[in-house]
Amino acid sequence: MSVRDDPGTAITTADDLADLGDAAGMLDRPSVGFYSSPAWLSACAELCSEPQRFLVARDGGRPVLTLPFTVPTDESNSGYRPTTHYPFRAEEPYLLLGPRRGYRSHWAAEPGPAGPAALQYAARLAAEHGRAWVYALYLTTATADLLAAGAEGAPPVVPSLSAAPDCFLPAPGGGMDDYLAGLAPRRRAELRAEHRRVLRVPGIGFRLGRLADDADALAPLLLESLARHGTQRTLDDVRFELDVLARHAGDLETLLVVEEHGRPVGFNLCYEWGGRLWGRHIAVVDRLRTSATPILLHLQFRWALERCYERGLDGVHLGPTNLATKLRRGARLEPLWHVGICKGREVLRPEGVRHQTEEVIRIIEAQCGGYAPAEDLAAMRAKALGFAVETAPTRTLR
Repeated sequence: MSVRDDPGTAITTADDLADLGDAAGMLDRPSVGFYSSPAWLSACAELCSEPQRFLVARDGGRPVLTLPFTVPTDESNSGYRPTTHYPFRAEEPYLLLGPRRGYRSHWAAEPGPAGPAALQYAARLAAEHGRAWVYALYLTTATADLLAAGAEGAPPVVPSLSAAPDCFLPAPGGGMDDYLAGLAPRRRAELRAEHRRVLRVPGIGFRLGRLADDADALAPLLLESLARHGTQRTLDDVRFELDVLARHAGDLETLLVVEEHGRPVGFNLCYEWGGRLWGRHIAVVDRLRTSATPILLHLQFRWALERCYERGLDGVHLGPTNLATKLRRGARLEPLWHVGICKGREVLRPEGVRHQTEEVIRIIEAQCGGYAPAEDLAAMRAKALGFAVETAPTRTLR
């Protein structure tokens, strides 16, 4: 099916990555991030039960947008249930724009009308599937700006601030000494002492691994970690996920395995994309998750930064959990956004956005434990309220 939503912009659908042709090149751009990369989307296509399809927008025959979408029938992950982010809405069938999994969605789109046109197209596509709602979750600020700007004949939407911002830990200078020099003296001394405690843990060793070889041994560790965070999975399910990641993203992975007397007791699985390291899974057995044996902190921060310096990377994306711990070590918040429209119609009103934004800011502030710079929170608030002020509510998409 092909639809022209904007002068010069034609949108079609593709059933698979293999059907994208030259439009697949949009996903290879470093700026889209790992969670919009071909490797990750290939893994999602196998991990998720519903088919993953794609919208492709072209301007004069040239691809200007490539975007995955799914029509979910069930959602086991609460982080991808729209009602988690819009708790005042009832659970209703919807179409999801963007990756089905991951914590950050940056649309592979050029500036201009292609993004808003894709949203219009998705509204009609959702209606064909008997669904009123279209959602796009965990959007980067650049993607939120793209949609909020609208286009000629296309009404803008109101992106809402996510309570789960990404955390990015920069790797300044040329080595760990440069990183430590940028911290306050007390924090610098604490991290050096922490590193010494890791080195003194008896029987502990570290080695680089390959998920294709180590998945069987690491799956029970990941299952335990997921259960600790309230995610109920089976061992077979987790083992299958690791196998899929090994096959589709093995060329991008960096895996550090922690061993105790030769037996795996922890690991950190990351992916290198776009000049940055992207954390995916990290796990350590409970008895080593103590201040005396800070193996988990070593994996997540010290080793990840050392890897960045070895590879000449800008830093590491740490994800949206344990914000206070990450901010204490020099990470910075990167806000993410959600968009939801019903029957092609924006339903958020400015007064509702103001209330929701204040609630989300309070949640983020509490998660940050006082370590979030006040100016960063103020900038998030101003951006969110700016979206509401600059867009007109309840206008119908064509």
